[in-house]
Amino acid sequence: MRRGVKIVVFAVLLFFIVLGGVLVQGKTVEANSPEQVKYYTAVKLKDGDNLWNIAKKYCGSHEDIRSYIQEVKSMNHIINERNLKAGKSLTVYYWDQAGK
Repeated sequence: MRRGVKIVVFAVLLFFIVLGGVLVQGKTVEANSPEQVKYYTAVKLKDGDNLWNIAKKYCGSHEDIRSYIQEVKSMNHIINERNLKAGKSLTVYYWDQAGK
């Protein structure tokens, strides 16, 4: 029975060592990756523009396009997308590396 307890303790310790290594490795990769910064710009609407097309251009790859559209609508106080007209400006945001 004592041998079984040692095996269980060894397995638990091994699990936490492996888990700790994975967590540390994830932090290392994150720390070495370039920092993404949110920038804002104004976009002048052209005929045929809609929020989906604008979002496809400015939405970052790490962000859901539907969430992006919702945030742009909120930032610009848009209730009905049909009110978007050519010539109007929208404030949008995009992600880029810090220091660029």
